[in-house]
This record gives sequence, C-alpha cells and structure tokens, in this order.
Amino acid sequence: MENNFSFRISIILIILFLGCNLALAGTTGKILGKIIDKETKDPLPMANVSLVGTTLGASSDVNGNFVIMQVPPGTYSLKVSMIGFETVIMKKVKVQIDLTTTANFKLMPTVLDIGKEITVTAGRPIIPFKRMLHSVLTV
Repeated sequence: MENNFSFRISIILIILFLGCNLALAGTTGKILGKIIDKETKDPLPMANVSLVGTTLGASSDVNGNFVIMQVPPGTYSLKVSMIGFETVIMKKVKVQIDLTTTANFKLMPTVLDIGKEITVTAGRPIIPFKRMLHSVLTV
C-alpha cells in the first residue's frame, strides 16, 4: 500500500515538473547581425537598427554587432541608418519563437546634403527679472 502511494506521488511530481517546463517556454525570438562599411569593410559602431512599425531596435557596438531581444514572432522590415551612410531596409525578416534570426548589413557611404540654412527665432519674450522675483515672493 505504501509502495503504491509513493508511486502516485512520483507520477504527480513528474507531471508538475513537465508542466513547469512548458510554462517557461519562450514566446519571442531574437535578431542579431553585423553592420559594416561596404567600401572599406570596417565595422560601423553606433548605427541605428529598428523594426519598422514597432518600438523595438538597437544600436551597433564598436565591432558593428547588434542584438534585438524579445521580438514577437512575425515578419518584419529591418531599417538601418547612420549619419554619412545610406539608409538600408531589409524586408521579410522572419522571426520565430525561441530562434535567432541573422541579418547582416553593408552600408554605402553618402555625401550629406545640407540644403538651405534654416533660421529659428524664439517666440516667447524674456520675462523681466523684477517681475519674476515679484511672482516668487508673493506665492
């Protein structure tokens, strides 16, 4: 009788542990890659990488590597931009649960078009010190 009871307890514990493992299964994926200069093959640090239409993104490190974690499964467009280089969009980047998707980029240098000079003028008048001091003291 006691042997039968311990067998049942063992089965229950096994089922509980299996259930915990299923509950810990991932629900997101990961995107990683490297960004390099197309002409010199040098890594590009601090390039901006973003998933179009989401708030997810990353910046490349000093070796040009980037990682975007916690990406929900789906198909995305991945946009890479950096000052002095052309923006590149990679379409149909597929992210799957518990898997890592690799996306490498080669950016082409470009000349910055500064265009016209824009002058902005402040719209608020400066508050006289006397008036500001009066309002602080009367509070």
